Amino acid sequence: MIASAWLGVLALVAAAPEGADAPVEAAPVVAAEPDPSAPARTDAGPPTLLDPRLGAYYEHLAKGGLGDDREATLEQFAAALADAQDRYVRGDASGSAIALFELVSHPRYAAFAETPEMSSAHYHLGMSLLAYGADLTAQAAFARVLAAGPSDPYFTPALRRHVDAGLATKDYVTALDELDRSLHPEGKPAIELTGDDLDEREYLVARAAGQRGDLDAALTAYAAVGPTSRFHTAARYLQGVAYAQRKQFRDAEKAFCDVLGGKDQQLSSYYVDRRYFPVRDLAQLGLGRVAHEERRHDHAFYHYFSVPEDSDELGHALFESAWTMAEAGEYAIARDLLNELDERFPDAPQAVEARLLAALLRLYDCDFRDAEAEFTRFIDDLSPVGDHIAEIRRDPERLLALHRELSRLRAGESMDGELESHRLLLSMLDEDPTYARLGRHADVLRREAEFADALDGELGRMVAQLEQSDTATRRAPEGDALDVIADAEQLQRGVAGLEEQIRRTQRAGAEPGATAPLSAEAAGLRQQVRELRRRATLLLLASPPTGSANSKDLRAALAADRDVVLGLRTRALATADRADEQAALVASTRLGQLAERIEDLLGEARMGRIDAVLGAKKKLEIEVRDMAAGRFPPELFGKLQIEGVVGDDEEFWPYEGEYWADEYEGYR
Repeated sequence: MIASAWLGVLALVAAAPEGADAPVEAAPVVAAEPDPSAPARTDAGPPTLLDPRLGAYYEHLAKGGLGDDREATLEQFAAALADAQDRYVRGDASGSAIALFELVSHPRYAAFAETPEMSSAHYHLGMSLLAYGADLTAQAAFARVLAAGPSDPYFTPALRRHVDAGLATKDYVTALDELDRSLHPEGKPAIELTGDDLDEREYLVARAAGQRGDLDAALTAYAAVGPTSRFHTAARYLQGVAYAQRKQFRDAEKAFCDVLGGKDQQLSSYYVDRRYFPVRDLAQLGLGRVAHEERRHDHAFYHYFSVPEDSDELGHALFESAWTMAEAGEYAIARDLLNELDERFPDAPQAVEARLLAALLRLYDCDFRDAEAEFTRFIDDLSPVGDHIAEIRRDPERLLALHRELSRLRAGESMDGELESHRLLLSMLDEDPTYARLGRHADVLRREAEFADALDGELGRMVAQLEQSDTATRRAPEGDALDVIADAEQLQRGVAGLEEQIRRTQRAGAEPGATAPLSAEAAGLRQQVRELRRRATLLLLASPPTGSANSKDLRAALAADRDVVLGLRTRALATADRADEQAALVASTRLGQLAERIEDLLGEARMGRIDAVLGAKKKLEIEVRDMAAGRFPPELFGKLQIEGVVGDDEEFWPYEGEYWADEYEGYR
């Protein structure tokens, strides 16, 4: 029965993603925001978790005497549910999902379809799928709970998890559409939300309106989120952001203050959990930015300083407080803040601009020689990044490799061992909403497709058992096109590393003729890897039948299901590849914008270096003129005075301590 559960779960791999069979040209390459004028979807109700093939599949099992068609008791159902939940608690998300899907799909449990226990099974199935990363299928599980209406004890938890899954996609317009479909079950009246449940939808409405650029609708929806909602503080913060975009700073300040508890700093009426504290820190930054914009530097510094030490926004606070102190003329404080930023967050997105600000502060202090050296180092370090960006944008393969590297970084992997130019590039790339949506969509599809790979092995073992064979009919790992593609990706990263080593050798001063053979060899390897990926992809898309179907109904069903499963896996992976290609194109646009920003920073650094050189020259001219007139600069006056009274056979030791008056007064 495990295989039957897998089959139903995987039926949604093709159903959940929109347009899985659409050609590549049909998908938008860069779609910053969904078109609000696009026609509404006409799907009748939310997606279902039950596949039409399951009925026939269970019938074959029953005819073959392999299925348990006895009606279960509620105690048996509750025990199986508890066991599946225990798997989830132990960290076995996929095993829990398999067991829960059998509970919600097997005919022997049909008598409990309207019970709270069945709602619990659907809800925890969604939670297991979320933990595994199959967000699209999880939303379908939550939709089954929502179809039962607000009277169901799991309605509100399922609604909240449905909203959370939609927010995680970063595509708020589609998330709102999916939620509304789930709240309009087929054959039933639309579900009316009230209280905190209504606040959940209002917050999603506001995020969708903001993503479309409709600030009026967004502000109205944010204001509708009640004070007892878990999204109230987030709504007030985003409301403040919208007001700040309109330069309505008093309204923005009031919204940010409400996040902190208002004038009385009281949070007793708010829903405060772990998600509140990042919003609180962002509100402090918002108040600081408003004060900074209005040149109230002391107020801005107070709000930046209020960001706690353990906050993820501390790097932002240090950088922006340094800027506001520099504009206020407090150069010493600004330097201390920049030093702390460099020590604690060397790879922060603000680190590059912080270096430029530090050089400017030396220029403001008339420390021209050090300022010139700082500007020169800044230019030398940042110039290769612009060239590195140009190289990546010219090569589609390297662009796709960068996108996959960003996906790994998003998953928490480290970027240790990279070249300085590449490390600076990764640290300066900011978060782009469109890129984030495409990248996450590809990641989710691949996680969904992993179900298919596991199911293929399960079905193969069942076929082998039925045929009384010692070996399953599944393809060997070395012959699997998916494994070939994975190996090709590793080879591709190795070739990229080789090319980077060649460029590093060339920058170190190696003769072009010495590295030319290696460059040619690397180009040939890249072409071979590209051809390997192309052939493996064609083989995968061909999706040849596997297993053997004979006259036995059950064997035929199993073999046919293997073909279906592999087809679903292929479709999901093909859609994920298209999403990756589109994300790489969006990344190229982001890199172009970053290149322009780098040129602006380099322009400021070059101007600063010119100012430093001219300042040093002017300072020398003044010193020479003063010395010609018999006037000595302060740093030389004391030194010359001392040297004038020290004999040739004497040595002067300057005092390095401090005289204390109480050492000489009242010693008797």
